[in-house]
Amino acid sequence: MAGESVAVKDLYDVAGLSVGAGNPARLAATTPAEADAPVVAALLAAGASLRGITQTDEFAYSLAGTNAHYGTPPNPAAPGRISGGSSSGSAAAVALGEASIGLGTDTGGSIRVPAAYQGLFGIRTTHGVLPRDGVLPLAPTFDAVGWLTRDAGLLARVGAVLVPGTTTAAGRKAWSPCRHCWSSPRSRWPRRSPAGSRGRCDRSAGRCRRLAGWRDAFVTLQAWEAWREHGTWLAERLGTLGPDVRGRFERARTIGADEAATARAVVDAARDTIREPGRRPGRRPARRLPRWPPCSATGWPRGCRRRGRRPSR
Repeated sequence: MAGESVAVKDLYDVAGLSVGAGNPARLAATTPAEADAPVVAALLAAGASLRGITQTDEFAYSLAGTNAHYGTPPNPAAPGRISGGSSSGSAAAVALGEASIGLGTDTGGSIRVPAAYQGLFGIRTTHGVLPRDGVLPLAPTFDAVGWLTRDAGLLARVGAVLVPGTTTAAGRKAWSPCRHCWSSPRSRWPRRSPAGSRGRCDRSAGRCRRLAGWRDAFVTLQAWEAWREHGTWLAERLGTLGPDVRGRFERARTIGADEAATARAVVDAARDTIREPGRRPGRRPARRLPRWPPCSATGWPRGCRRRGRRPSR
């Protein structure tokens, strides 16, 4: 890692610095960390230099990349459009060339979304593979360490440092609930749904409806865990949050243990289904990304409609 620089998301402990999680009130109330988080320490021990602490959506509870207090990091791949979050600052720092490695986290897409929006390589590691000690949680059932780079070679080199000796099963295929829901791996942009595909979806043993149920369970369990992690501190400080994140936490505080237990059962069943030996894989990898990031400002900035046309391939 000698010669590489790392931009660290504002959720990781860095010795001598406080974790603000994108919220000025929390930053002011938090004492500086005494030691680096293990993941940060491993990169620095391998020779990387610390470039700085990067912005995040408040408490990492958003995929937009916006922050009511600090603004929206730029998206050099699509000027005038949002950067994607919640690892927004880490992604922007890498895309702008201010750092070669962006260290982030991913609970529900917080590495994958900004990587897609900004044309970067990004990875959300398998849950539990890397230690999350010294990382402020959002929803521990789903939180995972991840990073972003501008090229695949460096992405792999970081993996060799953080997860040494691991291998990937050769020929392993991704499972997809319905092949009509995903884009072609040969196409740069997600395709439009073919005529009649919804009907085929509805007739495919309810697989698309099952996916919607899985998502709802994820959202519910994520919210319940987020309030368990931060509710004590936020109960009297919801007014310090931006409107979008505040709305999510207000919903989170209403979720009871029974609702969370029901959601957890669905999540556990979904995990077992996906990992079931012999599961027939879909014909396409399970990925679906927006055609392009939404505009970063309310309404349409000058020229945004023009830039919003479908890019040439």
